[in-house]
Amino acid sequence: MNFGVDKLFDIHPWKIVESVFNSEKTQEAESCFSLANEYMGSRGSFEEGYEGATLEGCYIGGIYVRQPIVYEFYRKAFPKESNFMVHTTNWFRTQLDVDGELFSMNCSVFNEYTRYLDMQRGLLVRELTFVTSRGKKTRLCWERLVSHADRHTAAASLTITALNHSSPVTVWMELDGHQENTHFGNACRHMVEVHSEPGDDSAISLVKKIRTTGQYFRHQMKTEIPPEAQVSFYHEENRAGQEVALVLAKGRTYRFSRVVSVFSSRDAGYPFGLIQKGQTEEDLDLQKEQEIIGFLHREGRAHAAGQPGYDAVCEAHIEAVSAIWKTLDI
Repeated sequence: MNFGVDKLFDIHPWKIVESVFNSEKTQEAESCFSLANEYMGSRGSFEEGYEGATLEGCYIGGIYVRQPIVYEFYRKAFPKESNFMVHTTNWFRTQLDVDGELFSMNCSVFNEYTRYLDMQRGLLVRELTFVTSRGKKTRLCWERLVSHADRHTAAASLTITALNHSSPVTVWMELDGHQENTHFGNACRHMVEVHSEPGDDSAISLVKKIRTTGQYFRHQMKTEIPPEAQVSFYHEENRAGQEVALVLAKGRTYRFSRVVSVFSSRDAGYPFGLIQKGQTEEDLDLQKEQEIIGFLHREGRAHAAGQPGYDAVCEAHIEAVSAIWKTLDI
């Protein structure tokens, strides 16, 4: 019997499984494929971006924007401002070009598709075979986690296998901070880049500020790539990343991974930001701002330097998730 409800996911005891890509239900799927660890979280949007309906979101607990509320008829005691959780920096942005053809879920030909959230291990996985216009087939697998072993850690990987060819491939891994919330009540830019490090010893960082609350957050990305790859770093406004190029050997699997360290001004002892209700950017304490930025750099760099690599981060995360399940009676 059909009650008019579309089935989006396959039935599985531990996984939310999407075996058929439905371009009309991308936002619903993004919600179901979300990850979080009570410090930060991310919606299940595609690593390479999506030109259709999407609500990209990478959030940090307590990091928000403030904006005025406009009423047609204002009455006494109506609130004059509203607060919104804000999309901070997309820490898993990854784009891929095979033999001169950029992959996208909008325009590319692909088959053998599956995407699932493994609730038992806390991993979001997407797999498919990308077929170029010249018939070159490449198996792609994305994996993503927000660590339950270390709340300041997130990680992602992309594995690539050339099935019937040996062709050049380029992978861009970046911290993308240019996108704000899709819907805001005004056209104001709520965030501004404070500092970035384009790349040094495979470490890339981006510090941003919320203009209306005086809150700060820093992401640092540490990457692992195939040793034979050619690497260059780049920085644009609100973006910092790494371009990796190599020639795929037929039948061989390559992995491009990152471990990301995330800190905010809340970690520096400022839970509500430097700009209080009723204040503006002109009221910002510049000395405290420099103290916070210095703290974020020290803590972020030290944390990133101590990261053990993607495999170890993933293993520790899975063990922590397993320990959570053992405490539950469901």
